[in-house]
Amino acid sequence: MALIAALLSTSCVLPASTPPVAVDTTIFRRFERNYQLGVQQTAHVGEQVVRLREMLSAGPSLLGTPEGGLNFDITFTGIDASVMRFTYREFTSNDMARPAFFQDLTYPLSSRQIRFRDIQIEIASVTAEGVTYAVIADNLVEDQAPSRAPIPSPAPK
Repeated sequence: MALIAALLSTSCVLPASTPPVAVDTTIFRRFERNYQLGVQQTAHVGEQVVRLREMLSAGPSLLGTPEGGLNFDITFTGIDASVMRFTYREFTSNDMARPAFFQDLTYPLSSRQIRFRDIQIEIASVTAEGVTYAVIADNLVEDQAPSRAPIPSPAPK
């Protein structure tokens, strides 16, 4: 008991000359992509055409994928008769597949542009073995603060 009373009566005093430290807590959105807009690539059957993951960052530090943030891929699954096939899959913030969030996508084999949600893809060629394509639009804007206001730094006393 005496030890507890002694600890409680001890006070810690910071020097008066210690200035408050302002911490930038602004959070920004960034995206990890497996493509560059307008750059032609080839994917073989079973390979990702689009892999997109939204990341939050504070300054130079990555904070990870936010709950409910974008985290998905589109995989080329081949051609069948007169259609090209893809699979869309969503993932949780810790990259676990969300079974209820996948969709088989089919587009006419003659299509030269396809779109799923905000991803627009230009098809250069498609065969039973692969697809040559370029992602030409994704309507994503990076380096913007999310809609919620940043946490303000504490005011100096």
